[in-house]
Amino acid sequence: LVASYDRSARVLLPFTRDRSAALQALEGLQVREVAADGQAGLALAASLLASRPEVEVFLMGDQPPQTPPPSRLTWIECGGPAANVGLVALRAARDHDGTFPLVVGLKNYGPRPEQRELELRRGGVLLATRRIGLPAGGQQTLHFRLPASGPDLVEARLLGSDALAVDDRARTILPRQVTFHARVVGPRNLFAEKALAALPGLVLTRSEHPPGEGLTMWQGEAPWPLPPGVHILLHPPSSWIRGESLDQAFALQPERAPLLNEVPLADLAVAGVTPLDLPPGSEILAKAGPWPALALVRQGPTTALVLAFDLYRSDLPLSPALPLLFANLVESELGGGRGPVDPESVPGQPLEIRTLESVWVQGPDLSVHLTSEAGRAILPDPDRTGVYQVQVGEEIWPVAMNMLDPRESDLATRLPAPQQDQPTPPPTSPSRISGVAEFWPWLAGAGLLALLAEWLVDQRRRRPELSRGRKS
Repeated sequence: LVASYDRSARVLLPFTRDRSAALQALEGLQVREVAADGQAGLALAASLLASRPEVEVFLMGDQPPQTPPPSRLTWIECGGPAANVGLVALRAARDHDGTFPLVVGLKNYGPRPEQRELELRRGGVLLATRRIGLPAGGQQTLHFRLPASGPDLVEARLLGSDALAVDDRARTILPRQVTFHARVVGPRNLFAEKALAALPGLVLTRSEHPPGEGLTMWQGEAPWPLPPGVHILLHPPSSWIRGESLDQAFALQPERAPLLNEVPLADLAVAGVTPLDLPPGSEILAKAGPWPALALVRQGPTTALVLAFDLYRSDLPLSPALPLLFANLVESELGGGRGPVDPESVPGQPLEIRTLESVWVQGPDLSVHLTSEAGRAILPDPDRTGVYQVQVGEEIWPVAMNMLDPRESDLATRLPAPQQDQPTPPPTSPSRISGVAEFWPWLAGAGLLALLAEWLVDQRRRRPELSRGRKS
């Protein structure tokens, strides 16, 4: 059996007696630009040892396991300590004037001072160079400001060479000013429309025909099931209603839920609560008395935020809670209007694209077509740093993959390998452990010698008597 591990362990060749196949699998091993987790390899080795008593495992890597390996596992260390200077941060934001403040961080992981030159490029065009001096173990942060116009892709690069090349380059995608549309269906509700229109980059339109995806707010009674997408229901579907609306006012009782992060609901009251039977799998966000007042319903590619009370008979229009709630919904379900995919990710982690359409992904070493399920398309295991182009419909969204991981960049710090389990040595005699001499063996020996001497003397005394007895 041949297996490899980084973030997870993968079996490359199952158990076989074919030596040539095993050798071919070993020669075919390739380094992936993915941060490694030694516990993943150790867990696979432990499962093999537990299930197959005849197996002996050889585990190779550059950081030994932190627990003593079992008796049938041999640790083989690869490489050795080395000096390295690497990028540790590359971040950009969009300012109110459209310019982009940019932060670049780098660190010297080695035991000696280092001099390196940094290049900053935008869309492949050189913007700036800096000569950086770093003391042993030192870190430095550089600040730049980029103009509003220009390509989205920015790259920082350390010139020269060291023991690890993958952390000498990093890319970031400058934030786009994204405009996204929300559709309003049914009679007007000014409070809800104003709360939704307050979200940055959102354009509100009215239509009786909701789109196939995106955000739709239903201000009258909504049908069920709903089309795919994200929905806000100001009135629940009639099939969920258990009885007449209640005139009584209730204090909202919010639950702990990510969608309610920083949403101040605790001191608000609502009236006109409609008793509901929610579909299976619904998440109750807040209660009014014994009844659900706010709920999140998910069914396949459809997500619905349901208000089970009369918005006009509540404190929400006078509170920032409603726009904050809508903002959290847009952020969690639609990426905050950033687009269908996050602009930065890490190799080895699945890349999620939020869409109902099919997707093309072009990466440094792949070109793949993905299909969407339940409103998500997943690229399961990107293993190279660089820029991935994600095409959704007619639009292309770049994604920067970086490995800015101090655990991987720190090549100078090596943990000692723990000693392998050894059989317990036989116990040492108490006299040797304590260091105190015990004299009873000598006394016993002296007593035996004295008894033997006495017996010999007695025998010699009695021998003449025995001789006279024989003569008579």
